[in-house]
Amino acid sequence: MKRWFSYGILMLAVATCASPVLVAQEDEAPAQERLIVSLYHIAPGQHRDFIQWMGRLDMMSQEVGIPATRVYVHDEGDSWDYLLIRAVPTPEQEEKLEALAKERGLHSGIEQHFQVRKYIHSHTDTYVYGPMSLAEFDKIAERVGVFR
Repeated sequence: MKRWFSYGILMLAVATCASPVLVAQEDEAPAQERLIVSLYHIAPGQHRDFIQWMGRLDMMSQEVGIPATRVYVHDEGDSWDYLLIRAVPTPEQEEKLEALAKERGLHSGIEQHFQVRKYIHSHTDTYVYGPMSLAEFDKIAERVGVFR
């Protein structure tokens, strides 16, 4: 029960703080973005290297038009170290990232999968839609008949 409450609080924080509040007209569906929310447990002594590595990847992502990753640092509660929120890249952006990584002599694809393991103990990725207010979410749920 305590764990579900923690996840609920975390998801509420993500939904309300992930990016600027969107305002929709009464009859208009709010615009949502598809995002990846990642929780990282960093390997001992690897915090600085992880942040520097992620920073290089984020700078390349921005070069191909992906918005900057938002980072939240653990303070109290569960055991994760960093929560990252980033946009899901389009297939075109993915291709550009692969080319840019190759051009710069960096790992990509499955090689990148192995490289990140040097820095982390574990992680999770969750795909979400948002941000939206609870009132906007309620309107969507009502429109599709969730609470009938």
